[in-house]
Amino acid sequence: MQLLFFSQLSLRLGPRLGIAYQINSKTVLRAGAALTYGTTSNNAQLSQNAEDFYSFNAPGYGVSVLSDGLAGGNPYAPGNPYGNPVLTWPNFDPNKYPTRTVCTGTARAACYPPQSPFISVDGDAGPPRIFQWSVGLQREITRNLVAEASYVGNRGVWFTAPGLDIPNYNALDVTDLARFGLNIANVADRALLISLISLPTAIQRGFGVPAYPGLPSTGAEAVSVIQNIRPYPHWAAVAPVLGPPLGDTWYDSLQAKVAKRFSHGLEAIGSFAWQKELSLGVNSDSAYQTAAPPAVNDVYNRGINKQLSPFSRRFQLVFAGIYTVPRPSWGGPAKPVCLGDCAGLDAGRGASVSERGRSFRFPVR
Repeated sequence: MQLLFFSQLSLRLGPRLGIAYQINSKTVLRAGAALTYGTTSNNAQLSQNAEDFYSFNAPGYGVSVLSDGLAGGNPYAPGNPYGNPVLTWPNFDPNKYPTRTVCTGTARAACYPPQSPFISVDGDAGPPRIFQWSVGLQREITRNLVAEASYVGNRGVWFTAPGLDIPNYNALDVTDLARFGLNIANVADRALLISLISLPTAIQRGFGVPAYPGLPSTGAEAVSVIQNIRPYPHWAAVAPVLGPPLGDTWYDSLQAKVAKRFSHGLEAIGSFAWQKELSLGVNSDSAYQTAAPPAVNDVYNRGINKQLSPFSRRFQLVFAGIYTVPRPSWGGPAKPVCLGDCAGLDAGRGASVSERGRSFRFPVR
C-alpha cells in the first residue's frame, strides 16, 4: 500500500499460539506467543498544525525586503518581477532549501543562508512489530486458593527513533574530517572548524570557497568552515520528528499472582511483578516535547545507546479486592446491583498499587 509520505508492507500477519497442559489435578502449565504490530507514529500531530515555513530577512528595521514594497504583487507568484522562485505548498522536495532572502546590512542583496526544515519524515517509517510470549504454572494450593507464576517477555523492533536519524544531525564523523585533511585532536584544526570561511586561515587551507552559490561568506550570515563542509551545507540541523524505524525494545518479567475466594461473594487478589524494560532510541512515538526522551551518546554507534527505559518500574505490587453483590430475588427478572461506578457489573472493586525502582539514566556526553 503506497501512502503519501512513506510505503508500508501490505501484508502484516499477526499469528497467536496458546497451549495449556494439565500436569496433575491441581497444576496446569500454560504458554503462549503472539506477533503484533503497533501504530505508526503520529509525529506529535506536527504535520497538521505546524507545516514548513519560510523566513525572509529585511535589510534593516522598518525597511521592506523589496525595493518597491509590494507594488509588484506577490513576490513569490509565477512571473514575479523580482526573480524569486515560486513557492508551492505542500512541497516535499528536500532541496527546496535554502530560499532566497536578503543579507542583513546590505542594500537588498540576494542571500541564501542555510535553513532548517521544521518537519522531516523518514521514507522507511512504519508500524513497529512486537513479539511477545509467556510461560507459567498455575497451582491450586487449597480449596479456593490459587497461585501462579509466569515469565512474560517481549521484543519490539521497527519503532520510530528520531534520535538515531543520522542525516538529520547533518554532522561530520571523525573519519569524515580526515577526507578534508583535518584532525580533531589538533588544536589548530579545531579552531579552524569554527572560524569563518572568509578568514585568511580558512582560505589558505582551501576552505574559502562557498559550498554553493549564494552561501554568505561575510556579514551576519557568514558561515563557518564546519558548516561549509557538512553533508548538507544548505541545511543546519533538522528536527527529526518522524525518524527511521531503528528503535528496539526489550521487556522481561517474573509475574506472580495469588487469588483467594472467600464466602459471600468476596475475593482478594495479590500480584507482584519483577520486571525490566530496555530501550534503544525509543520511549514514545515522537521526539517532540515528550516525556523522558531516550539519551543518545553516539549516533554513529547505534548499539551503545541501549539503556534502561526511563518509564521502567522495576517492582510493582498490586492488591485488589472484589465483592460480588447477590442478585435480588424480588418480583420480575433478576437484575444486577452495582456498588460504585462499576459500569453495569454486579461487583464492587478496589485496588492498591505500589511501585518502586525508578530508573537512573546514564550521563550523556
